[in-house]
Amino acid sequence: MVSNPRQVLRYKPLQPHLKEIRLFRLKPRNYRPSSCPWFLVNVAIFGELEHVSRDDSVMYTALSYAWGDGVRNRIGVGQEELYISTNLEDALLQLQDDNEDVLLWADQICINQQDKEERSEQVQQMREIYAEAERTVAWLGLAADESDLAINLLSKMSRGIGEEEELDLSRITDPVRLAIISTAFDRLCKRSYWHRLWVIQEFAVARQVDVMCGASSIPSHKLHYVLDAFNRVPGYIFDSDEYNLKRTDTNSEEVKTANAVFKDLRSATKSSLENIVYHRHAYQWVQQKGMSLFHILTSTLVSGPKYDPPQCSEPRDSIFALLGLTDDATEFSEFPNYTISCKDVYTKTTIRLLEQGHIGFLSYCQFPMDKQIGVPSWVPDWRLKICRPSIRSLLTRDGPFSASGKSVLRQMVSHRDSHLLTLRGIRVDTVEEFGSVWVPEQMKGSRPQQESALQYLAEIRAFVAQSPRISPGGEDFHASRIAVADFHGSANIPQLWERAHTGCLQLLGESKLEVFYERSLNAVHSVRPFISTSGFVGLAPLRVQVGDVVCILLGGDVPYLLRKCGESYILVGEAYVHGIMYGEHTAGSPNVEDFTLK
Repeated sequence: MVSNPRQVLRYKPLQPHLKEIRLFRLKPRNYRPSSCPWFLVNVAIFGELEHVSRDDSVMYTALSYAWGDGVRNRIGVGQEELYISTNLEDALLQLQDDNEDVLLWADQICINQQDKEERSEQVQQMREIYAEAERTVAWLGLAADESDLAINLLSKMSRGIGEEEELDLSRITDPVRLAIISTAFDRLCKRSYWHRLWVIQEFAVARQVDVMCGASSIPSHKLHYVLDAFNRVPGYIFDSDEYNLKRTDTNSEEVKTANAVFKDLRSATKSSLENIVYHRHAYQWVQQKGMSLFHILTSTLVSGPKYDPPQCSEPRDSIFALLGLTDDATEFSEFPNYTISCKDVYTKTTIRLLEQGHIGFLSYCQFPMDKQIGVPSWVPDWRLKICRPSIRSLLTRDGPFSASGKSVLRQMVSHRDSHLLTLRGIRVDTVEEFGSVWVPEQMKGSRPQQESALQYLAEIRAFVAQSPRISPGGEDFHASRIAVADFHGSANIPQLWERAHTGCLQLLGESKLEVFYERSLNAVHSVRPFISTSGFVGLAPLRVQVGDVVCILLGGDVPYLLRKCGESYILVGEAYVHGIMYGEHTAGSPNVEDFTLK
């Protein structure tokens, strides 16, 4: 007798005009269909797919999770089988009820992953799918590494901060127990869930989010209470009568106890977890309408100190996964579309952001063309690690940089084909000479780093000394500002130069002023000192070359270096050019020309 062949799930097409989605009716534990096919005998999870219109306001739970590795396990969908990831199977087993069906939405099951057209159409509805769900479960995975202890403690802390109980922190200051708690919380923060890019939207737009790890869970608003507390201590204590923490004496025993508890926990929160929780807070309570794509891209996908951006296996999702949080998504109406190449997605996004006036988006183009995978020099490649821009992100003594000044001249963005872009700008000068690379780590305790800093400072001082644009006697003052790209005006301390020149950089740190200057030096990264033909001194990108053009692009807050290449230019990167950062060079009637970038 020949057995019936296996039946792999065959999806019935959705009706997009009806706003149809699929929901998975998860059957109770120990459920078995009356006529179970032979290939489903050992399956633990059964359910059925239902087509519903979002207009029908069906109550369901949305599942937010990381797909995990490539291991696949079978579930039964009607009389057919479907392979899903192990992590999703674990989540379904946890969510199963003993007696009742559970109506769920999970992308692996509810979207036909083999149908690119359906996938694109359903991804367009993701924001609404999570926003309209009765609740969203953020599944971190099975219990492990004392995760139950960590979530239980977070729940208790949230009650002490925002609700009815006062938390006795002294109970958990025993060094051994505190070490266990700290390790448990650190590992909870490092769960793969928090590093998945799609999670940002799913977590932010949901009505209610329950963060679940194994059988333990905590509502997202309580998690936010605790993270907020971590950032307020020291200097505050818990007050059971109000949400906000109460200011108190930093030398009090209560604050000392709080510091002992939170010292390690604070460092762990500087992670994707904190970023995701605060995106939800901003979306739900602050902005409500969302942020611009420019803002969310540059705040989410850019690496910074102690922050590694979330990841996605599909590079086009660097754009698609964030659109649901934006207030300008209609300006990118062709997305998401998985039939468009990654290069075209990144290029179209860049053109639209530049048309919106975000010339500063060019500061995120940080790689030589041979390292970019087919995108023009003026398009940020989100497949590579993009760091916080060294220049345009700094806070300065005189406020944000405004190299374009208050000129009434308007930028005109034009593109003739997929790789050429023409922008209007003012030619300032060309690079005549440049110095060594400055890529700071932490200077303290690192002799090679101290020597590198000394060389960096000395090269800037030498360029300043030979510049006809800087009056004699003001060399130290101007050099100290250039070294930190005028960061917060903290460089107005030329007395530090004398100590630096004596080789005593390691002594920096004895005063608050010196500590601040050291931190300012560390804030500037991936630059080389340079001097231009006419004597402008500044900081250039790592890959600067003699002859590169210093240019102010209209609407740009910082200057850029361009490199002539045939009839067009390659974007080299942003620059700090002392003396033109606040609109000095755009006063009057400067000569404006077109620069075509490729």
